Amino acid sequence: MTPDQITLVRSVFEDLARAGLEPVRVYERLFELHPELRDRFPEDLGGLPRNFWTGLTGLVVRLDDVAGLTAEAAAAAAYHRNMGVNSVEFTYLGEAVDDVIQSTLGAAYTPAHREAFARTWSLVTEIMQQRPRTPAAAIF
Repeated sequence: MTPDQITLVRSVFEDLARAGLEPVRVYERLFELHPELRDRFPEDLGGLPRNFWTGLTGLVVRLDDVAGLTAEAAAAAAYHRNMGVNSVEFTYLGEAVDDVIQSTLGAAYTPAHREAFARTWSLVTEIMQQRPRTPAAAIF
């Protein structure tokens, strides 16, 4: 990612915080777009939306810290792998986040912002989908 893209993504998340975005909207949108996923989640989402948004915001903060970003994304990946989340579902969630950003920020979410967010989501999910290498795997 370029420094300009990092700045754009961070400004989006600052604007969302000022707008008072409720993270549950991401899950509502996810279930609207992909109702088949609803059964994978508890009826009462509890703190899950807030935890997701806090985690995503933490990743955005670390976009210019490769080691920190990788470590945080790897921790999130381990959790999601245990839950059986696959790459298609990561894509679906990214679509829902993008839609919620667009509906919250409107015209302030420009094509440049959207491209920067898409690059961020791609980078994070790419890191998350990498399997950790074991010492034996490193040899072969």
